[in-house]
Amino acid sequence: MGKRYRWDTATKQLVEVGVEWTTTSRQVARADVSYMDGVATIDGVDISSKRKRREYMKTAGVTDSSDFSPEWVANKKAAEERDNARDTRQAVGKAWWQHMERGH
Repeated sequence: MGKRYRWDTATKQLVEVGVEWTTTSRQVARADVSYMDGVATIDGVDISSKRKRREYMKTAGVTDSSDFSPEWVANKKAAEERDNARDTRQAVGKAWWQHMERGH
């Protein structure tokens, strides 16, 4: 049988292990959500957990700005500019028509 090695985190190098060495169980890394402890909205609603925050956002009809991609923002801005241009054309046309009806 060939040689076996393990990574030594203290010395940052591979270390040869003997036949008596066995692997240790590894725990899955857990996400730390303690940053949310005691968090509340401006109006005093407790959102100190992901579930509470998600429910609050759903009932209040709010969302994070990170939910929108740069493409979505650009498309929204372009649509608003088109609407503004259409409204401006209609207002100018109406004003011109009223001006012409007065006979000036």
